[in-house]
Amino acid sequence: MNSKLSLYLDLVRFSAAVVVFLGHLSAQRLTGGFLWQFSAIADDAVVVFFVLSGYVIAWVTHARHATAADYVVARASRIYSVAVPAVLLTFALDTVGTLIDPGAYVTHVVDQNRPLWWEVVSSLTFLNQIWYLSTDIGSMLPYWSLGYEVWYYVLFGLAVFIADRRRAWLWVGSVLLFVGPRIAVLFPLWLLGVLLYRTMAHRPVSTRVGALAFAASVLLYALYLWQGRHWLAAHDAVSPWVGEKSILNRYAVAAIFGLNLVGAVGLSHLRLRVQPRLEHCVRRCAETTFTVYLVHLPVAHFLSTVTPWPATDAANRVFMFVGTGAIVAVMAVLCEQRKGWWAHGLRRLLFARRGLQP
Repeated sequence: MNSKLSLYLDLVRFSAAVVVFLGHLSAQRLTGGFLWQFSAIADDAVVVFFVLSGYVIAWVTHARHATAADYVVARASRIYSVAVPAVLLTFALDTVGTLIDPGAYVTHVVDQNRPLWWEVVSSLTFLNQIWYLSTDIGSMLPYWSLGYEVWYYVLFGLAVFIADRRRAWLWVGSVLLFVGPRIAVLFPLWLLGVLLYRTMAHRPVSTRVGALAFAASVLLYALYLWQGRHWLAAHDAVSPWVGEKSILNRYAVAAIFGLNLVGAVGLSHLRLRVQPRLEHCVRRCAETTFTVYLVHLPVAHFLSTVTPWPATDAANRVFMFVGTGAIVAVMAVLCEQRKGWWAHGLRRLLFARRGLQP
């Protein structure tokens, strides 16, 4: 993967997180519906995350993770370095926020009948979405996608690192049966990213094909937003049967973004010079993506309990967007600084005690 393609992927993943951020903060009770247009495409951004994740994990595994141990440590440290602090922060903010304004949480985001211990256990073991469970972690509603993506990491690791193909597929089938149809039905979105990486690694995309694919993806997404979204939703007979929402829409968005990736790979061969300052800015922003995605909503809900202004007031909107962004940015820096610590600790915990090389 060349530096220009890597930079584009960083820009895409940060932009997707910002779309989710803006979509959630456009809620009536938070900002009075300000920038409500983003709420309509927030789910599309999550689909982009799935496809992009498959692409990047396929590349990283091929380029860096030669062993199963490397793969497990890399994926676990990446997830837990943000997930654990995010869960702790969410419960802290929800607890204090509930004391300040109980109605804000009871009405909108917190299920008082769900035991706290189950939220903690299911969130950190990623059992929160298996089969027909749908356990939200307090007000951290975006956490649902980790209950899908982590299992995709597991499935991919089993398929790649178990040498005996019969055993590998037996394990993959068993895990799919364990997690249930809702997680399984979206697995092809993630696998699309893997397929695209492996295909284009062996069959380079020309600049001309890349330009056509990129332009086509932009046009197709515009058509999708104009008419396709509503038509697919009206003809989706799969989603009610599986128990997962918007399956046809999500597959359509995944296909369009897959075409966009093909275009980006082809265009990355152009001799374009990116300003170092711009590249540095994009890279630094991309490092915050995971934290921005997970914790923005708990922070925003908490700030909504202490704001002195009505939701529709301009001052409140500035307070909500700037305040949430600032707190999330600080949280992101703290989480990124501890990623290496998590990797070292997990390697020692998982392998050193077995006499393996830590």
